[in-house]
Amino acid sequence: MIPLQNAVKKFKLNTVEPEATAAEALVRLVEHDFIPLLVPRKDRTDAYGIVTKHDILSKVVAEGRDPRKVKVSEIMAKPLIIVNDLSMDLRWASRMMHRCGIAALAVLDKGEFYGFITDRCIIEEYFDELRRDKLDRSGEMLSC
Repeated sequence: MIPLQNAVKKFKLNTVEPEATAAEALVRLVEHDFIPLLVPRKDRTDAYGIVTKHDILSKVVAEGRDPRKVKVSEIMAKPLIIVNDLSMDLRWASRMMHRCGIAALAVLDKGEFYGFITDRCIIEEYFDELRRDKLDRSGEMLSC
């Protein structure tokens, strides 16, 4: 079992308004190393949304749409799926993302934004786990 906390990347929370264009969201994604963008809710009864590079690729680029004419509200994933348990097995997060067709989950700790778990985070953590396992089995020592 790999706990979710091992793979969560702590990012500065960046936002994009639902009325912004996909082109504006794309610029923000590139400027912030493809960290997902939170889409604020309209009011307390509304749900948060999220825009990822996956949304741009699958709902704009793949469909041949003009990113300057597509609104974030048309391509965002909503509602934002939030995880509150940092000890949760990383496999669960991966399954949830696959079932929902999304590329990121928001992670809260004690009610505060902690970071995002993305498909990239999961792959990197599994890669690191394989490397650690190989070192443990080989008995090799590493030095700095």
